[in-house]
Amino acid sequence: MASISHFPPDLVASITRGALQDADRVCQFLDALGFKPTTGRPVRLPANFLSGLGAALRLLHWEQSGLRAHLDCGSPTAKEVLYETFRAAVDGSGDQNPTVSTLAFRVMVLSIEKLAWTAQSDLGGDVALGVADEESIMEALADFLWAHRPG
Repeated sequence: MASISHFPPDLVASITRGALQDADRVCQFLDALGFKPTTGRPVRLPANFLSGLGAALRLLHWEQSGLRAHLDCGSPTAKEVLYETFRAAVDGSGDQNPTVSTLAFRVMVLSIEKLAWTAQSDLGGDVALGVADEESIMEALADFLWAHRPG
């Protein structure tokens, strides 16, 4: 097994936190659908279905929060991913379906490249990274300084 020690700790923590949140969303989603084991035995679902569902629900969370990181770079909407994930599960193409099989990875990469790694732990939410024009930054700084001027 390869060591992750050469990766920044904030990155590792962000990926771990995202995976745990994805798992929680999938459990809540399946529970809301009434999908519960009827026996004492665990229910087994295909890994690609669960990872695709997790990715779709993360995208849905982003969209509901107003984040467009995935849409701005041409990725599908949460609704499209959710549809494709279920379609692939129904027709059995989940393992061969490139949309579903690589989606969780692509969403993770987007979160690494487009979102602040520590925003969840520091602020309790996702923060999209972007480039602001100098004029907007200067106006925001001037407004802040004016609002916080002494006396």
